[in-house]
Amino acid sequence: MKSLNHLDECSAENIFAAEVVHDVIKTISLVLDSECSRNLTSNARALTQQILVQCIRYTVLEGSGHAEKIAFSCANWLSAIMDRLCVETCDSQHVLDWLLEPAYAWPLCATSSRKSESISENKSSQHADYQESRHGYFAAFIDEVASLLGWKVVIASTNTFDTERRLPMDKGKYPESDSKYRIWLLIEMLCTWYWPGGSAVGTLLPFLVSCMDGMAKGCEVSIIDNVDEVTFP
Repeated sequence: MKSLNHLDECSAENIFAAEVVHDVIKTISLVLDSECSRNLTSNARALTQQILVQCIRYTVLEGSGHAEKIAFSCANWLSAIMDRLCVETCDSQHVLDWLLEPAYAWPLCATSSRKSESISENKSSQHADYQESRHGYFAAFIDEVASLLGWKVVIASTNTFDTERRLPMDKGKYPESDSKYRIWLLIEMLCTWYWPGGSAVGTLLPFLVSCMDGMAKGCEVSIIDNVDEVTFP
């Protein structure tokens, strides 16, 4: 087992690396003006999207500083990157798919109980606290992204791209006709409830209420139905 000193050293190295990534993102964001980015080939644009999204994820999960400031800055960088690099209709959803891929601290709730128990048994108390802390950072970041883009955009999913990338709890859980939504993300945020600088009461619950209002007009039925099915099986 790794010593606590070793974990502290790794944490310090990660924070240093995240700060370097922070500066890289800021620099690239200044270079990528609209005209330049739209002259990229589709392959170059997709590769650039992936690299920048991974930089943002790393900054959120390993960056030092206040969670609210990191969440706000990274959400605005993501929005700017999407404005500059998302040309095709599906580009935005591809970026969000890469952004929401599982990491060591994300997600924690939308996983099988067996996996969660295994994780908790094998982690030291210090490591578990750090994991939970970084999960809070990521949840705060997602909340900021949803505030900028709208929850409907964030939970939308391209069927052809996302079906093979679903989390274990998703596979076989939802009808294929509902794969156009990331229901697991709503569950993750609802189960988290509180995060640095906010909670589900801020934007998520109002979104779900608006979905319920839309049900009277035949809209957003699958979103509420699937949230209800998973939350109250």
